[in-house]
Amino acid sequence: MSLFIDQNDQSIQRFDTYSLVESFSEEVLSKYPKALLYDESAKQWYLWKDTASQSVDQIIDTARKNGFLEVISNTVV
Repeated sequence: MSLFIDQNDQSIQRFDTYSLVESFSEEVLSKYPKALLYDESAKQWYLWKDTASQSVDQIIDTARKNGFLEVISNTVV
């Protein structure tokens, strides 16, 4: 899940990313990127290009290196 917040720490957008399950044939999967993006507020699915995913990973890595990344873990058993 990716959550985007404003300057007041209020949520402005939420996206969930999903990897395609490789139980489908390679022929079917070849038409799609490896991940899909879901916009909960619009109830809409988007294709998530591999280059976009790599760009976001770079931004997250830069944020981590500069101390701007907070990891929240789920400890529910």
